[in-house]
Amino acid sequence: MPTKLAVTIAPAGTRIDLRRGGPAQEITITMRNGNTVAYPRLAVMFQMEFMISHVKGADDQEGIVVERYDAKAGVWRNVPLRVANDAFPFSMVPGGSPLAKDEVRVERYRVSAKKEGPVGTADFMVEVVDPLSKSEDIDAARPGYKGYDLTART
Repeated sequence: MPTKLAVTIAPAGTRIDLRRGGPAQEITITMRNGNTVAYPRLAVMFQMEFMISHVKGADDQEGIVVERYDAKAGVWRNVPLRVANDAFPFSMVPGGSPLAKDEVRVERYRVSAKKEGPVGTADFMVEVVDPLSKSEDIDAARPGYKGYDLTART
């Protein structure tokens, strides 16, 4: 029986609450591929909209840091966070790696708020995209999506 890619993004719920300079919140992405398509490249993309209290001099990422856990090295490494109020063509998303038929991959990320930066709430999106997809169907080009309200507090 044919099966398709299933993507789970945790935590459940729709909110990420951060304290400036406080602990990070972890995000886990599970990609469980089916038996019909091998993906040459799947990439994870993070994007957030500008915070309402955007302050002059704030860095490009609104003082928000996203990191991916590198299990081989045992360290967390920074990953890009796009801050914009528009859509980004999936074909331009960098990085990613292959996902074979019937393969399961779990990736761990964490998001935190630097001590300095604006406070407020903004849309924060976690997307698993197929940058090589030629499909006009957004669900085919973006097999995984979860939106959160990200709040940074003092």
